[in-house]
Amino acid sequence: MRGERIASWRHSWTEPAALVGVDGAPLELTDLAEMAVDPATLDQARAELARSGVDVTAGRHVQQRATADHAEIYAGIVNLMVAKRRTDLLVLSNGLLLVPGVPRLKMRTSLRRMAQRIESGDAQALATTDGNRFIPYEEIVAAERLRRFPVKYGLTLHSGEKVELRRGGESEDVADGQQVLERALQSVTRD
Repeated sequence: MRGERIASWRHSWTEPAALVGVDGAPLELTDLAEMAVDPATLDQARAELARSGVDVTAGRHVQQRATADHAEIYAGIVNLMVAKRRTDLLVLSNGLLLVPGVPRLKMRTSLRRMAQRIESGDAQALATTDGNRFIPYEEIVAAERLRRFPVKYGLTLHSGEKVELRRGGESEDVADGQQVLERALQSVTRD
């Protein structure tokens, strides 16, 4: 049984992520977690985990912060304003990617460039390109819709930093960008 997967995360746009067993049923681990944090029942919790096929000694720290590695690109919005700068936004499966926009004279190339980025599917390469900024969803404490028209969001990050995303008259969606962004931020949005 060693090395076999006994659980995985099921992600959803409409519900919180859920830890599920190989049969797809949600795993209820509340009692086990309570036992694990109590020194008096810690050994019992370890024994229960071992019976379930979990080797607690095999756990390793993988990374400190989420990256765009293995992320899917869902949609985009060109010509948003972020920190008073023209910015293109890609909505990824695990975060938002801000890419510096082009000057007004080159704006007609924006949609083509965004479509190429989405088609490339290489979120990690885009996220690690100088000047681009990846914001993992896990870093977003809250998202507040500051204005309905033109749409303006205020994101608050764990660091306390505030990031405003504002649509302008020149903003355009690629692959239903605005709708996908709204669904992505739905779990942390306050109206």
